[in-house]
Amino acid sequence: MYLVISSNPAKNPQAAAREVGKWPFARNSIWNLPIGAGASYGSANFPSSTGNGINTEDEMIMIDTANPLRQTYMRTGQWNATCSGGSDFGSFHVPDGLITPLTSGSFLPNNTGAALKSDGKTIQEGIWIARCSGTGPLYWGYGPLGTHDIYGLGLVGGAGGGHGGSGLSAVGGSLRHWELQGDEPIRHALKLTVPTKVLSKSGNGGRGYKWPAVRADGGYDGTDCYSYSGSTQIAVMGALLALPPSVDVDLLVSTPLARRIGHAMQDYGVYVVDTNPCWDPFTFNVENKGGDIVKSRWGYGFGDNPLSGDLFKLINRLNVVTNWDEAGFNSVKDSNGAQGVGGGAPRVSWAPDFGQIIVDPLVSTPLPTPTPAPIAGSALEAENMVIRQGYQYPSGNVFSDSTASGGKGISLLSNGYLDGQIAGPFGSLTVRAKGDQCNGAPNMVVSIDGVSALTTSVPAISWADYTAAYSAGAGNHTVRADFTNDSNSGTCDRNLRLDIVKTSTTSDVDTDKDGFSDKVETYVGTDPNKTCGLNTWPPDVDGDGTVTLLDMTNVANSYLTKTGDAKYNKRYDMDANGAIAIEDLNIVASYFLQNCATPQMVAVASRPDVNQFIAPISKVIEAETFKLNSGYADPGKNIFSDSTASGGKGFILWSTGSAQTVTTNGFGKATLRVKADVCEGAPKLIVKIDGKILYSQDFAITSWTDVTVDFAAVAGTSHTIRVELANDRYRAGVCDRNLRFDKVTLL
Repeated sequence: MYLVISSNPAKNPQAAAREVGKWPFARNSIWNLPIGAGASYGSANFPSSTGNGINTEDEMIMIDTANPLRQTYMRTGQWNATCSGGSDFGSFHVPDGLITPLTSGSFLPNNTGAALKSDGKTIQEGIWIARCSGTGPLYWGYGPLGTHDIYGLGLVGGAGGGHGGSGLSAVGGSLRHWELQGDEPIRHALKLTVPTKVLSKSGNGGRGYKWPAVRADGGYDGTDCYSYSGSTQIAVMGALLALPPSVDVDLLVSTPLARRIGHAMQDYGVYVVDTNPCWDPFTFNVENKGGDIVKSRWGYGFGDNPLSGDLFKLINRLNVVTNWDEAGFNSVKDSNGAQGVGGGAPRVSWAPDFGQIIVDPLVSTPLPTPTPAPIAGSALEAENMVIRQGYQYPSGNVFSDSTASGGKGISLLSNGYLDGQIAGPFGSLTVRAKGDQCNGAPNMVVSIDGVSALTTSVPAISWADYTAAYSAGAGNHTVRADFTNDSNSGTCDRNLRLDIVKTSTTSDVDTDKDGFSDKVETYVGTDPNKTCGLNTWPPDVDGDGTVTLLDMTNVANSYLTKTGDAKYNKRYDMDANGAIAIEDLNIVASYFLQNCATPQMVAVASRPDVNQFIAPISKVIEAETFKLNSGYADPGKNIFSDSTASGGKGFILWSTGSAQTVTTNGFGKATLRVKADVCEGAPKLIVKIDGKILYSQDFAITSWTDVTVDFAAVAGTSHTIRVELANDRYRAGVCDRNLRFDKVTLL
């Protein structure tokens, strides 16, 4: 919900009473609907870079009744932007000072845009718009294009909108000036112009587009560089793309604008509206001069690093929302805020009505303080704690992380704090935390019932334990964690992330302050009271005072062993969990070249690659050795011949069901070679190891493709690898949705 606390309209017009010129269209418009929990995702397979990088395209947005009425002229059929000719086309609200680029030689700016008619309601879409004087007339260069209602659904009638490739609106999805220079969330869907080579000409029955687009580019089905040549059939003009919920935007990218764009991509999505033929940038559509505003505000532009690199990370992870069509829209739009795109509960609240006060829930202002329910236990998951003060996203600050306890953590994104209840008695307290580093580490202050228990910097970029002695009696106690030194330089952003708070009835402290608790040191056999000397500091295996490659090698010699194995040595078990895996190597690497007298974790960039210490021994399990666990069993035909498959054969899942195999090999990664039979949508592929879901996405690639998952599997223990098809579809004589896989490679 939007919270009534405070706002700054000058900084973000969305944070005052909602004005139609600043935040247009109905709350159930295609541009304003958030993604729902029922959305299905299929990879768009967009690249992680292109030769021409990231670009912007200016859009002339003239939809504010505060702008004066100016004369306009329609130059019908004129595919250039010049200030002459044309017939009287009436008066529109045009801002003073707006001057457009003009056609000159081979320079042919699109100059898409839209203006509000004198009735204050009707938007006229246009292209090749020209204006040579800041107070003079405006010239429409082609059309007339379609019109639509600024209070409506954002769908353009007639000849369509300013985006020629799709017919979609020049207004909807544009990044406005205050969004590009502010700090607040972007609360609407975006739009993207993409290279022709990433869209499919055969998608959606060969139409090359889908609703809400009304067309594909002319020549989309040809053979030249103007045609669509992508192989992912669900990637078509008009597709709604989004970042799946599993993507942690704040971990993936670091620049503030990219993070805000990423959250909009995840909460609202981004529509494909146009193409860049014969060259390959990805283009963001911005309000006129938006690129200049970004460069002025942040010191770099869309096409400059670090922003362009961050934007490509987001683009590379975009998925197509596969269950979004006109029928779904008609159902969701009438749900009055109960559903989002794809059905199910919306990720964030719908837009408020026009005139309703929009209050920013993201400012550092104390929130109401309901008393959380007491937790009768000695552990408190951080995602169950309540943020009382600090910056919050509309969808919340809880994020998914497969390495976290319970698979989730919570972020403090500005100076602030959170708290919760934990049960006593206990003698020590451990907070598992990590930090987004930015010109220094985040600082964490932990208190119990208002009494300080722990103050520490958090230099760890992977989860690490921070322990303090603290005696508390029986009953429930309030544990509070403060983040006290937020920093944002424009190129990095310092944040504090918490996983879990645990207590112990005995004092499980780090007496010698070397980063390893007394409990861990007792297990591995080092002295918990000393940091230097033989068997004193766990990562300094050889006791020479410095963590070196030799220490890494010693630990690697017992890699993938466990208690009871001949090669297992608890001296190398850095997390004292009875098994030596990649985590133990990472712990040693995090102190690389550090001295025992001043032990500090080092940045990732300064750590050696732990994979160089692991012998690259792989095991291949052919798919035809898998056993059908559930689903349609076609005698002899679940195994099929394929000359392109390893061993000339593969396994097919004909219906919703699964196949599995069991191995006792130790491994850190599993790579499944798989392809899809697409039928009115892509098959949903689920990969599980030992019952844990490691991959779950719609998979639309019809040629053999590798899908890799991480999993720390200890040798000598049985591990079950399962491949599932979750959404079979069959239309007799038309198509059949199936999953085919070739092999699994364990490394």
